[in-house]
Amino acid sequence: MDMKTLIREFHLENATRHPAIFNEEKLDWINGEHLRGMPEQTYCEEAERFLVRIGAGAADYLKDKSLLEKSLRLVRTDIKKFGDLTERLNFIPQPEAGKLTQEEKDVFSSPDAKKVLEALVAGLDKLIQVEGEALFDALSNDVKQSTGLKGKTIFMPLRVAVTGHLHGPELKKLFGIFSRSEIRTRIQNAVSF
Repeated sequence: MDMKTLIREFHLENATRHPAIFNEEKLDWINGEHLRGMPEQTYCEEAERFLVRIGAGAADYLKDKSLLEKSLRLVRTDIKKFGDLTERLNFIPQPEAGKLTQEEKDVFSSPDAKKVLEALVAGLDKLIQVEGEALFDALSNDVKQSTGLKGKTIFMPLRVAVTGHLHGPELKKLFGIFSRSEIRTRIQNAVSF
């Protein structure tokens, strides 16, 4: 609508006496719905443009286009605006011992953590015919059988080893994003944390 049409159509008697209400939570929800409703390719292109614009150009997640697109698809339902991406994509860079919080380091100091990490590496070496999300299921079962452990005792060291964080995307989905060798490297590195 051009300015002349706006002036012609505006009538003060149609204006309300109540003040406008600005609800940032509702705005974020609407924006999140818009992002999820975008065609997938458009979403990925716009998200990448945003990351470049904010100066994330040197970030690990912009170096590998395939990894970036898979990761963007994974976190799409978790973001309300593109500004959430830098936090939601924090699982992509290789975890570094010096950047872990004390709580994340504590996961590796539990008595069974080293045993679990070593069993994960051995399981990866043994389960060579399995890839992607199926590898997560097979590896989890193998570690449960070989260590007699289960639940958080297995999954927390695995999560922190692979992502460097206590929380994040579903672990099984990450096995569909990262290659077997990348997962193995991350777990092997965590043995020395």
